Amino acid sequence: MWQRTGVSNVRDERLPTPDESEARLREVQAKIAARTPDATLAQWWSGRVEVASTRVMVCTDDRALTYGEFDTLVQRVANWGSVRGLESGDTVALQLPTGPAFLALILAMGELGVCMSLLGTGLRGASLECVRRWRPV
Repeated sequence: MWQRTGVSNVRDERLPTPDESEARLREVQAKIAARTPDATLAQWWSGRVEVASTRVMVCTDDRALTYGEFDTLVQRVANWGSVRGLESGDTVALQLPTGPAFLALILAMGELGVCMSLLGTGLRGASLECVRRWRPV
């Protein structure tokens, strides 16, 4: 059995056995499953906004947005997509650097039930054209 020894500032305590680790993992997985059984991204997001609407969700260089403020942005983007005819089952491609707009688009498309194809910002020329022509079977 492994034990921590000879390490300063660490209490000597028995490390968990593999069976104990597995049991703890199953316990954590059960807690997660109980909180979000079969939840969609849109359901998870609306629940998160409901419980934390005034908490800061994202910070940029010039401002901080709460969950409620960010949800307003998400709803505006979802409305934009809906007006343009996007609906559940459609697929859109997104090529944006990581940031608040990227996350807002992912959440908005989730609200609409639209599938996303996330393209790396490094794709250029022939590589990007190949992805653009590709159609799922």
